Amino acid sequence: MDHTNTHCNSKVLRECTLPLTGKEVVQGGLTIAECADGVTEQDLRDATLATIIRQPQER
Repeated sequence: MDHTNTHCNSKVLRECTLPLTGKEVVQGGLTIAECADGVTEQDLRDATLATIIRQPQER
């Protein structure tokens, strides 16, 4: 998924700008499960306006 549009603006926003069907269903932010080859966590954070939560480390 591209996180930015052709003008380099984030497509992943802090708030939805469209009519909502499940308000308050998702809370807290996005969790990064894994990054594609060649993409770092910082790359994702730089391209995303939404809150990103670090996934807890497996023990």
